[in-house]
Amino acid sequence: CLLRVGGEPADVEMVRRHVATRSGPRRTISAALWSELMRTRTKGGSEAMVEELQEGCGCRIHIERTQHEVRIFGDGSSVEKADALLPVLSARCSEVSLPVPNETAGLLAASTLQALASLHN
Repeated sequence: CLLRVGGEPADVEMVRRHVATRSGPRRTISAALWSELMRTRTKGGSEAMVEELQEGCGCRIHIERTQHEVRIFGDGSSVEKADALLPVLSARCSEVSLPVPNETAGLLAASTLQALASLHN
């Protein structure tokens, strides 16, 4: 597909930036980073990893819901910054499997686990 744009150079550049921000590359991320991005996506301040990523790079991040992937919407330099920052954020996240005795498993309600996770951020 080819879009022909005419007009003042500033207007053409504005259209170029607009088109660039509408198609974002997909990046596969670790399960731990995906989980953390999903968990903190609606939070603000120091807990908001998505917000940190978007503000640090000047782009918009979309977290895919069905796979460990993000889409990065922005111009070339914003995408490059996000690509550089994703491994840094991934290094801040970890995921482990903890053995839980059968007699204890039923006592671990999801709300209790979520509260514990929030306390230890």
